[in-house]
Amino acid sequence: MFHRMALTKLSDWFGCKERKPLIIRGARQTGKTTVVRMLAENIPGYMEVNFEAPGEKSLFTRNLSVDDLVSAIRLKKNSQAPLAESLLFLDEIQACPEAIGYLRFLAEQMPELAVIASGSLLETYIEKEGIEFPVGRVEQTFIYPVTFSEYLGAMERIEMQSLL
Repeated sequence: MFHRMALTKLSDWFGCKERKPLIIRGARQTGKTTVVRMLAENIPGYMEVNFEAPGEKSLFTRNLSVDDLVSAIRLKKNSQAPLAESLLFLDEIQACPEAIGYLRFLAEQMPELAVIASGSLLETYIEKEGIEFPVGRVEQTFIYPVTFSEYLGAMERIEMQSLL
């Protein structure tokens, strides 16, 4: 894997004490999920919920309190790390509108828990359904396709490895 500049942005966000849930937007196949997983390599309490996987929506459609929801996710994902050392990644969030509604309450009631949401069809869904995210309670960033400098860095790494 090669370094993405978005990883630096996500690392800075994760290290910020007053962070809000982060929504990653961007075109399909730009590496949104990959960059989050790269960030999570050093986070002991990483929990990934992919709403396109069978059974992943069920917790969010039960009208659970935020405490009960997070407890259920932690139990399902077998995470025992403190919330301050945890990251909840909600992938393909456009497939579960109820999860979008929880972002506000996660920000208000569990600010110590880092939350990232993304989706490959999120842009289309926002426009088509007129979905609005909780204003002032979430942050947003874009992940773009690989930049030329990222490409050059990846090529340099490949060349260095072939020399070894």
